[in-house]
Amino acid sequence: MPKLYLDFAQSLTRLRSYIEQYNERFKTGATVDGKPTFDLNKKLRGQHRDLMQFIIRTYAKELNGQEAGAKALRPFRTNSVALGTAMDCSPRTIRNLTARLLDARIILEKHHRGRKRCYDLVINPAVFACQGFEGDTVPVSYTHLRAHETSLHLVCRLL
Repeated sequence: MPKLYLDFAQSLTRLRSYIEQYNERFKTGATVDGKPTFDLNKKLRGQHRDLMQFIIRTYAKELNGQEAGAKALRPFRTNSVALGTAMDCSPRTIRNLTARLLDARIILEKHHRGRKRCYDLVINPAVFACQGFEGDTVPVSYTHLRAHETSLHLVCRLL
């Protein structure tokens, strides 16, 4: 069975591209010194990008080298305290950043797990690149995620 390899550099390129396309939607049409202005309440900023880079890096460490299959594409399990400690900010800041990333559909779903405030994040497959060792691209699509869904690892359901 092929092994998974999440390409961090290519994933960062995809993430930057996704954020740029998302932010383009919020240009106000006005210009200041010849540069377009943005609705800053909706725009994704550096902290959003930094948080996703950290999540992708950590997720890559979990996935790399595992067999491609049912357990390889499970959601990323974390909590706001752990992310806040790693990012040197408060858990409240992490919750705010995560909420904006959910609005932007970079994080598709957030499933809370029990009393210890752990949650699973289902990351949009458009922002990470998963490859086999031979360089073959392993398809990582919503349909693929749903095919490996279990009661413990639910995937986003579009109704």
